[in-house]
Amino acid sequence: LQAELLQTLGSVYSAIGEYDKAGPLLEEALRLHRAESGENPTQLALGLEALAEHKGAVGDLDAMNAILDEALDVVRTSPAREAREAEAVILNAIALAYSRKNLFDDSEEYYKRAVALNTELYGADDIKTSVPLANYERILRVRGRYDEALEMAEASYRIAVEELGPYHPWIPPRAVSLGRIYEMFGRIDEGDELLRIALDQDRHLYGEDHQNVANSLQNLGVFVYRHRDKTEGVRLIEEGLAIEESALGDAHIYTNQTRTLLANYYNAAGRYDEAEALLDRARVQLEEILDGDHVYLADMNWYFGDLYLGTDRPQQAVAALEAAVGMIERLYGKESG
Repeated sequence: LQAELLQTLGSVYSAIGEYDKAGPLLEEALRLHRAESGENPTQLALGLEALAEHKGAVGDLDAMNAILDEALDVVRTSPAREAREAEAVILNAIALAYSRKNLFDDSEEYYKRAVALNTELYGADDIKTSVPLANYERILRVRGRYDEALEMAEASYRIAVEELGPYHPWIPPRAVSLGRIYEMFGRIDEGDELLRIALDQDRHLYGEDHQNVANSLQNLGVFVYRHRDKTEGVRLIEEGLAIEESALGDAHIYTNQTRTLLANYYNAAGRYDEAEALLDRARVQLEEILDGDHVYLADMNWYFGDLYLGTDRPQQAVAALEAAVGMIERLYGKESG
């Protein structure tokens, strides 16, 4: 029981970006699970999966893969149904780990296995089956297989609404995913409607001053910037950032990720001083939060490079862009797309 409580608390801290609190809790939970592994291999496997998710969140993708491989080996030692259910969770996590390393062939293979096992265990229209469907859809979208992605996104959203509606935390992210695919197909009005549904859902579920509301404002803001009104799009992103600064604090990873996004739009509008001030704040905080190479730091360097090019500072631009490329190569390999 102590291990499960520590694991749950650690996972919550990791999900909200409190990584320094999450790591020790998840490590201690795993130590306790290992002490009883002979009695309950399923709980050990799920403890490994939780720690792997945390490793992925902090950018340690190699550790994430290694821990998940161990989790899969452990869970397959038991024939019990609960072990097969845990295996379905772990297969989905392995697929996600490969996708973060841009190993899309491997990722797709594990998503197929996860979908098949969930379908066998729960049925095609069960909410649990919709989880790997929703994740698999993102891989198909990245790979340009939009027709297949659309089919999966529509199925995942439909299942969530039918099984969990009218308001549930799983509905907004699926509405956003489907809205983005509609955007790719030029179905702008439908995409706009779904992104506004996501925002309405999050406001209903969490209130006005919650990080999920901030995230939905940012998603809608980017969409509106692209297709409706650039000024209104920036205003929505600014509103989301203000919520994050209040709800999460100045030093939180999500707050600073949004700062880098907003700085990019300020830069595009010629608001160079404001863009640079935001990037400077984000760099100080992210370098303190993240240890070593991370995709967020790569993005930030890329935005700095773009800013320096626009303000006639070519040497600084080259240095920032080289730093961004170096991080991406170290994270994903030189052949990464």
